[in-house]
Amino acid sequence: MKYNLGCGRKVYADWINVDGFDTRADVLADVRVVGSWSTRGQADQIRMIHFLEHLTQAEGCQLLEEIHAFVLKDTGTIEIEMPCRTKCLALAAFDQTSKPDWNVAPFSGVAGIVGDRVGMRDEWFKWMVEHADHITKFARLKMFDEILREYPEWQQVGDVHQYVWDTQELVAAMGAMGYVTRIESPQTHGKRSHRDMRVVAIKAEP
Repeated sequence: MKYNLGCGRKVYADWINVDGFDTRADVLADVRVVGSWSTRGQADQIRMIHFLEHLTQAEGCQLLEEIHAFVLKDTGTIEIEMPCRTKCLALAAFDQTSKPDWNVAPFSGVAGIVGDRVGMRDEWFKWMVEHADHITKFARLKMFDEILREYPEWQQVGDVHQYVWDTQELVAAMGAMGYVTRIESPQTHGKRSHRDMRVVAIKAEP
C-alpha cells in the first residue's frame, strides 16, 4: 500500500491520497491520527510532499514516530519534501526587489517559512517593505519560533506553515526514531533545490 499524506490537490494514481480538508483526496481524515487512514504494518511507501511543515514540531515528530512504529512495513520507505529552514533564511536575507517574485530571493525564502496562503502574498510584500531594515536579521535567526517571538506580526500575516525543519535536524530526528535516511535533490514543486529539501528514509529491519 502507498499513502500520499496531506495530498491537497496533488493526487496520484495508484496511491491512497489522504487529506484533512481537500475533497479530492481518496480518504478525508486527520493525517495526524494514523489510525484514521492506515492499516497497521501494511504501508510499502509513504509520501509527504510539502506537508510536514504544516504541522508543529511536536506533531511532526509524533507522526513520524507512529508511522515508523505502526504503519510502515519493515524496509518500507517514506519520502519527505519541504522547505529547508537554513536555505529559506539565507534567501530571506537577500536584498528585496521592486516587486514580489515568489520564485526568487528574498520572497521564495519568506514563502518557504511562512507558507503559501491564497490571498496573502500582497500582505507579505507590504510587510516586507515596511520591515525592510529587519530582513537581513532573518539570516542570523536559528529557529522559526525565534522569528515569531521577535516579530509576532508574522502570525497575523500568514501562519499556514507551523514549523519549518532544517535538513540535518530532520535527518537526525528520524535517525533517532530508527529510520535510515538519505538526502536527495527535490523532485516536485519546481525542483527548487535552492530552497527545498528531500529526505528519503527506510524503516530499518528490527
